[in-house]
Amino acid sequence: MDRYHNAPESGQLTQDELIEVGAARDAWISIKRTFEMWVTIGRGVQRLRAKADAIGGRRTFQRLMDQNGLGELCSPKLKAVTTRLLKIIDNLGPVGAWHASLESHQRVAWASPTSVYRHCPVFAEAKALKPKDNGKRPVRKMQFEIAFDSIVEALFDKPVAQKRAALDRLAQALELGRADEPIKHKAEKAKVDAKPKAPRPAVGRRNGALRWKAGKKIQDDYASYEASCGRGTYNISPGFNLLDDMKFAGYSVRHRDGKTRRQLGSARTVEQAKAIAQRDQDRL
Repeated sequence: MDRYHNAPESGQLTQDELIEVGAARDAWISIKRTFEMWVTIGRGVQRLRAKADAIGGRRTFQRLMDQNGLGELCSPKLKAVTTRLLKIIDNLGPVGAWHASLESHQRVAWASPTSVYRHCPVFAEAKALKPKDNGKRPVRKMQFEIAFDSIVEALFDKPVAQKRAALDRLAQALELGRADEPIKHKAEKAKVDAKPKAPRPAVGRRNGALRWKAGKKIQDDYASYEASCGRGTYNISPGFNLLDDMKFAGYSVRHRDGKTRRQLGSARTVEQAKAIAQRDQDRL
């Protein structure tokens, strides 16, 4: 039986195309991908892109990639990588010459399509030729993809504990970085402030001192802390610098009350962070 009886698109590949696509598949499953491996992957993807264009159909390229073990490159988080990879293959002569001229450590660090596209002067010239956006803010999707790929590259060979610490910090940042919440809060506060209201009586430490419990240690001797109160929970979490070998960057202080989350500030020491939380508690 024909091996491609359930993959009619791949059955149309020539022997030369099958060889390059097979090499691309083998390079893709490799754990550590060099620039040369990315070129091999790119040549296979380029073959499938050309074949999909010749066959026609909106999802033909996706099916060809799936059938030949490269479907992950069509996933939403890697589509930008695939686009940049095809641009590299289209300009492989000058790009390959530039990469070969780099220092050995640069050739290792700048192996992925994201790094090549960011650093190679071939693409810098193409970006300079693009028309200006008349003052509009640039599209952020490409910037996000580049940042995401950079984080993956930086953490790829790191210990599991360091990867988990980075994930904890990313989760914390995403949880506190919802741009719509502060805006909504300010808008509602403005409406309330516009109405006349009775003066608020002065309050002291009526709720008492917060009682802190140490949580799990995220990295080395840095632990998180939690204190419950009548209006929610205070959390203190250590942060680490992803771009500086995961060095300790300080503590983040936040308050949770049901679905509401407030970022109260940051501090270098646990004592300073607890003081920030206590001042907020005294004002409630």
